[in-house]
Amino acid sequence: MMTPAMMAATCVAMSVDYGLFILSRFQDERQSGAGVDVAISIALVEAGSVVALSGSILICCYLACLLFPGDMIFSLALGNLWILFLCVLASLTFTPCAISAFPEFFAKPSSEPRASSARGAVMASPGSRAWFKLGVWLTRWPFPIVVPLVLYAFMSPVAWSLCQFRTSSDIRASIPAGGLLEEYLELQRSFPGASASPIFLHFGAGGTDGVRSDRFFEEMCTAVRELVRSTNGTSWRLLPEDFGSVVLLPRSVGELLPGSCPTLVCLRWSESPPECPAAPSAQALLAAHAGGPSPSHAASKAYQQLWRGLVAADGSSSVAVVTPSVDLRGEEQQMVMQALWQVLPRRSVYSHDAVEMDMLKADYSRFPAIMALTLLCMFGLIGWAFKAALVPFKLFLTVVAPLFFVFGLILEAYELGTFDGFGIPHVNSDYGLHWTIPILAAPILTGLAVDYDVFLFARVYEFRQKGYDDRAAIVAGLAATGPIISGAGLVMALAFGSMLLSETRLTYEVGFALCAGVLMDTFIVRPLLVPSILMLGGGLNYWPQKMPEATISIAELEEHAEDVRLGMPIAAEGTTHLAPGALPSSSAAAATVAGGPAAMLLGP
Repeated sequence: MMTPAMMAATCVAMSVDYGLFILSRFQDERQSGAGVDVAISIALVEAGSVVALSGSILICCYLACLLFPGDMIFSLALGNLWILFLCVLASLTFTPCAISAFPEFFAKPSSEPRASSARGAVMASPGSRAWFKLGVWLTRWPFPIVVPLVLYAFMSPVAWSLCQFRTSSDIRASIPAGGLLEEYLELQRSFPGASASPIFLHFGAGGTDGVRSDRFFEEMCTAVRELVRSTNGTSWRLLPEDFGSVVLLPRSVGELLPGSCPTLVCLRWSESPPECPAAPSAQALLAAHAGGPSPSHAASKAYQQLWRGLVAADGSSSVAVVTPSVDLRGEEQQMVMQALWQVLPRRSVYSHDAVEMDMLKADYSRFPAIMALTLLCMFGLIGWAFKAALVPFKLFLTVVAPLFFVFGLILEAYELGTFDGFGIPHVNSDYGLHWTIPILAAPILTGLAVDYDVFLFARVYEFRQKGYDDRAAIVAGLAATGPIISGAGLVMALAFGSMLLSETRLTYEVGFALCAGVLMDTFIVRPLLVPSILMLGGGLNYWPQKMPEATISIAELEEHAEDVRLGMPIAAEGTTHLAPGALPSSSAAAATVAGGPAAMLLGP
């Protein structure tokens, strides 16, 4: 149901995302004067290695989703794993081939290759200049402390709403709007309570007589009485008339008998019930079918019809049908199921609600362990790639903490009804937040949040390797990636936002969650929070590695901002930058490995 929409959105989002990063790096190299082959090699090794890392992180997240029980989550994770693998493969193969076939279409070389001394940087575009200015401002004290505090203070009230966390298992969330949903709603209006989704209680009978014994009738009746007693006085109470069973005297049968009987009359197999002497035994009611004596032919016929519907053909078991007279939603629905499970074995209770609650319990019992495993694998992979032990701690501050805000926002929108008064289409609390949304969204949002963080940090790492001091590397990295990450983020938000147009509530709740998470990461976390946290970390961002001695400061970048291209390595006039000890530009792949993040991914 939701898997095709999710696969389509993922395909569009990640294909554009990864393709733009490789293409933008190719354009940067061409503008610096590099030849086509050299520019493609540099783009593929530098940007391609980060694309491979990002894809690996998201694959880890989808692999984690495979650990949840249930076909829906499994199929969604498996489908998106395949799509993600194809996106990474296409970006690392088809994209370079397309660029090589039409290099002049994708980027024209600069008529005057920009190069200067090791003390300048140039703005590639007005967008880069804006990001450069933002980076300079964010990294100027005391803003590296003030900005995170302000952002966390802004996010805290919304994140705090998770203390009221609750979800819904309303079946209407999985029914597409239109004819089918309208028919279901009409059915509920015509038959109040749970008539549209009854609960079935299965009772097995032991012994040679099976169901046809006083012992079985007594055991089944005792369970029904206990259910009526335990729910009495609650808003989810079960009434005697809510039960349909062969051990209870049906109202339709009781009305055909002389005299009056209590509301709850438990039949006996071989004799009349003492609370209603006018009622015959179950055996007598069935005897009319064989031509035996019957106190009431009409009552016997009604009971026999009930028997055929509720007793197994071999007489080994019987079911009771429960249709609560009150409309059960949310917590009341769960309380009724809990009451049933306290009296009967869990396997003896079946309904759509029971299946949903079993899945909910199984998924949420695994959720903490799966999320911990996801974060451990993700942070471990990133720490290994950059050889930086404290990167996971930074990611906790820039990924995990903002995710609490995103999930708080989802809860406010779909469960607490904060936005109901605004009349936003598909953003309301009518049916509550479906319980599958946190399960589906948490691993995926974690991977998407890390995605742009990795792209930014990889460029910062590259600049620091090439002699920029900590602040200059952060500012240069932000300016070099700012326009392209913002554009890619918008495309990704639009791709996932398209799910909001779905007619199925479950689908557009997932779309809202992913769209909100991407926009939060693209325009708040990555441009504001990440540079501030990196500035606070200083040299610890790369520990235990030792970075080269800083030769380029932020003051020099500002002074020569119009002399050389910002985001391109600094080199002597007329040359293309290579890291110390790298090969000439004709061996660009080796040269890039020597300096940028590809060195950590590919090794020496």
